[in-house]
Amino acid sequence: MFVMTLTLVSDFSSVLLDLKDKDIILSKPVTGKTLSAAKTLHIMIYMLYMTIAFIAPSLIAGLIRQGLLFFIVFFIGIILMDIFIVVITALLYLLIVKFFDGEKLRDIINYFQIALVMVMSVGYQILCRLFNISEFYGIEYTHKVWHYIIPPVCFGGPFELVLKGNRETYIIIFTALSILVPIISMIIYNKFTSAFEYNLQKLNETSQNYKSKTKGFNYLLSRLVCRNKEEAAFFRFATNMMKKERNFKLRVYPSLGFSLVFPFIFLLTSLKESRLEGTVPIKVYFSIYFIGFMISGIISTIGFSGNYKGAWIYKVIPLNKTDAIFKGTMKAAIVNLVLPIYIFVSTIFMILFKGKILMD
Repeated sequence: MFVMTLTLVSDFSSVLLDLKDKDIILSKPVTGKTLSAAKTLHIMIYMLYMTIAFIAPSLIAGLIRQGLLFFIVFFIGIILMDIFIVVITALLYLLIVKFFDGEKLRDIINYFQIALVMVMSVGYQILCRLFNISEFYGIEYTHKVWHYIIPPVCFGGPFELVLKGNRETYIIIFTALSILVPIISMIIYNKFTSAFEYNLQKLNETSQNYKSKTKGFNYLLSRLVCRNKEEAAFFRFATNMMKKERNFKLRVYPSLGFSLVFPFIFLLTSLKESRLEGTVPIKVYFSIYFIGFMISGIISTIGFSGNYKGAWIYKVIPLNKTDAIFKGTMKAAIVNLVLPIYIFVSTIFMILFKGKILMD
């Protein structure tokens, strides 16, 4: 669920929220429901490919070690899980586009993606560690009512029911939820697909009274980090593009959430058997460099735009060298995307390690 959700948010949100060719297709005898179904099917096919690549070794190992029945339960559970992930994500997007419009809608979608990535990342790590905790302390599972809203627990129900013959009420409810919730959610999504496609038009609107409040600050930053006027101009241009270019934000912003969370996940891993003071000598705080991994993603994405045909302007402007374009753009990416996260994480690490890593 962790890997598939992150794949859907990072790679397929642009498909789910795509508005290209929409006016042409819907002007033909094609309904919004048909178009949305085609998008969902396209996503499901690729999700199936990724699922097979990711889960095939486990399926084969389960078939050899646990038998055919385990294989069937596992396979059906994975398919239902993929359906659940796609449909629930789409329904959440539907809820967002229903209540927001224009530039605010674009921002809300990006914030939602970052939040989803962070919740899934932290939840995945916590869930994995529960096995170690339960094994170490001899803790046995105790059913609670709130477990019904935790999808991984529900999808574990069929294994207990079918393989171990456990017919307690909560196990039966878990099994029923793992089967019915994906099917019901798909029916609900199918009912609202036309409304979803209609509300997606709001992404092309511009909200009233939506004005940038960072224009002066952006100008000041460009003066501080750039050597000449040309470089500063491209710094400001790139900054504005990063804030307004929807496809760029859909691809890059979720990785920002990753970079914000993972240094702390590595830190928590090291704290499992030692106190905080004991982590300093083994250089655990070097996990902060995980933030640097997102730079490659930014660089590979920053050269693309939804309005790429406007790039002819670079060939006609009176610039002797193109250095200013690349320097200004790269500085804008580092200052606006990398540096804020690095400062935030560094500040928390400084507090945790009581200033001992100041020189680092």
